[in-house]
Amino acid sequence: MFDLHSHILYNIDGDDGSRSEAMSLAMLRQAAAAGTTDLFATPHFHRRGICPNWDLIMERLVQLQQQADAAKIPIRLHSGAEVSLDADTLNYLPGPGEHRDCCLAGTAYLLVELLPTAAPLETWNLLYQLQLRGYLPILAHPERYKAIMAQPQVVRQWVEKGILLQSNQGSFTGDFGESALRSVRWLYDRGLIHFLGSDAHRTDWRSHDTRKAQEAIRSLTGGDAFLADCDAHARLLLQGRVFYPDPPHEPLKKKRSFWSRFFG
Repeated sequence: MFDLHSHILYNIDGDDGSRSEAMSLAMLRQAAAAGTTDLFATPHFHRRGICPNWDLIMERLVQLQQQADAAKIPIRLHSGAEVSLDADTLNYLPGPGEHRDCCLAGTAYLLVELLPTAAPLETWNLLYQLQLRGYLPILAHPERYKAIMAQPQVVRQWVEKGILLQSNQGSFTGDFGESALRSVRWLYDRGLIHFLGSDAHRTDWRSHDTRKAQEAIRSLTGGDAFLADCDAHARLLLQGRVFYPDPPHEPLKKKRSFWSRFFG
């Protein structure tokens, strides 16, 4: 299983994830126990204006992979970042054809998060500018943005224009509140989620133990196929391939029985 979103690297400037090497290894053990085989390290980047040193991120990633291998933890780590998307983001991201710092596994795929105050129109303008620069934007946990999900059809339009979505597994169990739970189900029912992530930060807070969330997803209609599709999308991402997910759809309406129609 692929985890596209994790704060597994320890002591990265501007990130609120792992606090130590020992904690990172413990988080990896939790992830392996939950069935994770591939994990993207995505520390916050440009959150509150803090841009951690990319060379340090890569060095920490290599070190952690070596420590995981030595400890026989069967997980492959991949590079990345969770980039805060605002008007200043385009000023520090590389242009077309340049190196792909911050991108997932050195590809053109870029995981971005929104500010709590982000509005749909300005967000689309920024996402479109990223596309023009050759990036393939993946919007992190859209279900958590209340202002955006107040107009869910806007998110559907973004997907139709090539934006991909990553949802948090914990959203399916209400870990991020009832609003996020309703929103993630709305996205799921319309085939709008392309990747899953734990968004894990610590061993005891938003951890990599996603077994409960996996059970909740499998209990949904088409849940097993959905999990398989998310993994298939992540494999294509690792190959740097552009993929075209199935178009969004409206959920099938349940037919009402004769008695329910009669009694209302």
